[in-house]
Amino acid sequence: MKLTSYLLLALCSAALFSACDDEAPSTYDEKVVVDGFMWIGQRMEIRLTHTVPVTEPYYADSVKVTGADVRVTVDGSTYSLTEANSGVPGIYAASEDAPLVTTGERYDLVVVASGDTLTAASYGAGAIDITEAALVDEGNSVVDLNPDTLEYGGNELRLTWTQDPTNFGYMIFMESLETSKYGESCDMGDDNGPGTYFTNWAVRYANAQNMPWIGLCYTGRMQFRVFSCDTVWWNYASSIIVGDLRNDPLTNIENGLGVFCAIDCDTFQVMVTDTLED
Repeated sequence: MKLTSYLLLALCSAALFSACDDEAPSTYDEKVVVDGFMWIGQRMEIRLTHTVPVTEPYYADSVKVTGADVRVTVDGSTYSLTEANSGVPGIYAASEDAPLVTTGERYDLVVVASGDTLTAASYGAGAIDITEAALVDEGNSVVDLNPDTLEYGGNELRLTWTQDPTNFGYMIFMESLETSKYGESCDMGDDNGPGTYFTNWAVRYANAQNMPWIGLCYTGRMQFRVFSCDTVWWNYASSIIVGDLRNDPLTNIENGLGVFCAIDCDTFQVMVTDTLED
């Protein structure tokens, strides 16, 4: 299970409120975006892109920021993250002899790119494992300890995971790997992942969460991602408003956008079906 849907009402509401908003600003200031998800137990690695005006198309290959100077300081030592180490333009990674990302360590980032200097800091969150995925009935009694199907109108899926006192909280994302219940394709292309992502549940202290079928509008293979959160990732993910072009999530990047954090994630997949009568 270890690593690397929105309801129509929500979509209609987003469209309604965006249509009633003020006109977009007339000036555009391009910003460097830090995709700084470092994973516990893996090498230090981040991705750099830049923003584009909302009036222009977004192409993954055209927004990569290359040739940047990227450094991360941890435990008194500074390490260069380079594109040569990753082998991919726009992705900056530490060398093989650099220490792996570790729980509890402080990480300080400095990026010099496009004439700007960006800084950020974060502490490594705890590792996480999904220990149980079970179907439960209305009374929260377990009816299936090894489910491979989640049925619309049926039981709920309960995910249980390990906890660590280092973590600020936990975040659950859902990812549709196939198609929407309403017919749309969920294939966003290789650069953006195989499905549609959105924040679903955020919990501070609990180590389990029921995932009701009514919160899903995608049939087919569904993947649940459970994250251990430091304060940075919790604040960023909790402030994302999917579909709102004016959304400005809380960021820890000084003089830029995005997020720099050290977290962990575990996943569970299940087949969502709609064979019961609507």
